[in-house]
Amino acid sequence: PLTLLCIIGVTNAINLADGLDGLAGGVSLLSLLAIAYLAYAGGSSGLALIAMASVGAIFGFLRFNTHPATIFMGDTGSQFLGFLLVTLSIALTNNQANLSPLVILPIIGFPIIDTLTVMSERLFRGNSPFVADKNHFHHKFMRLGFFHTEAVFVIYLLHSSLVTWGFLCRFSSDWLLLFSYLAFACCIIATFWYVDRIGWTFKRTGPFDSNIKSNLKVLKEKQYAIKISFKTIYYLLPVLFILTALLPRQIPTSYAIFSLVLAAILLLSLFLPEKWRKTIWQSVLFLAIPVIVFHGETSPFLAVHSNLYYCYIVFFPVIMTAALLTLKFTRRTKGYQASPLDFLILFIAVIIPNIPDPEIQKFQMGLLATKIITFFFCYAILLGELRKLGGWITITTMAGLILFAMQAFIIF
Repeated sequence: PLTLLCIIGVTNAINLADGLDGLAGGVSLLSLLAIAYLAYAGGSSGLALIAMASVGAIFGFLRFNTHPATIFMGDTGSQFLGFLLVTLSIALTNNQANLSPLVILPIIGFPIIDTLTVMSERLFRGNSPFVADKNHFHHKFMRLGFFHTEAVFVIYLLHSSLVTWGFLCRFSSDWLLLFSYLAFACCIIATFWYVDRIGWTFKRTGPFDSNIKSNLKVLKEKQYAIKISFKTIYYLLPVLFILTALLPRQIPTSYAIFSLVLAAILLLSLFLPEKWRKTIWQSVLFLAIPVIVFHGETSPFLAVHSNLYYCYIVFFPVIMTAALLTLKFTRRTKGYQASPLDFLILFIAVIIPNIPDPEIQKFQMGLLATKIITFFFCYAILLGELRKLGGWITITTMAGLILFAMQAFIIF
């Protein structure tokens, strides 16, 4: 009976959390990532496969579900995610005796606190716990003055901290997990109660808005920053791509053929309408970049401690800074738009490299993930800002793919 109650409760908790664009999907994604790794580490490959397949599906969905959303999951989708989370968690803890059964609490975490809190408030007011209202945590954040994306981001952050804590304490005692989870819940509830009692709201006027933001507005109107930052991305990013393609000492022939096929696809795309061209380019780059970066890290031509390699690494923070400035000062409304989905990507890029797994640590996943994320992020901004794909981008990208393919036939 307790297991049945947990399944029904968590299934509906994710459904009730689906109040803002991208919220239920993002929270479920973070939980499924933790479940996938714990299942993989414990030898439960079937559970890990189901969890990772769901992660991939949610990533694709969130691309269109972040604010302002164009696709919505509805009750059926959110209840399916809740049911999947709780059943995978139960199967995980049953298959691995060394895992605490209460690791489910922090991993699923925040939606459970939200559901229990809002139902308790309804009962306290003499209402049915099943009557809908606007007292969920995401509603409270909105009433405090947070924008839609800011409220989602804060909940992502809180849920991430819970999932990380659950992962770190997965082998700890049940009492530690229970009391730490309850302490976290009490802090959240007490904070909302206190700010509601004193009438605090997030102020958007003050020294920051009147001084710093006003100066940023002037810079945006004069377009000084965008001219410098965009030119930096436009010229430096393709050069960085070519340098990365030249970094491997040697690659298998199959990857060389793969790279040449991608170069041919880019060449053929030049004869297609502009509306299709950017989509093809994004697909090709997103396929090529992980392969090129991976081979550059696992079999580099340059010694990782050489001065030339350090000079190469310095380009990455420079190009990322230019990309962020371009994103901040651009006037284009149809270009790349930052969203809470970017936080999920950055969270994964930071957490995965630091997982204490020998296979992950062997390939220097920290630097590998940083490079891939930098390329993805900067190319997304560059392609979003360009009205038309010019000769410089075309020549350098195809040159990078061809030069990478040549590494299969050159022996150093």
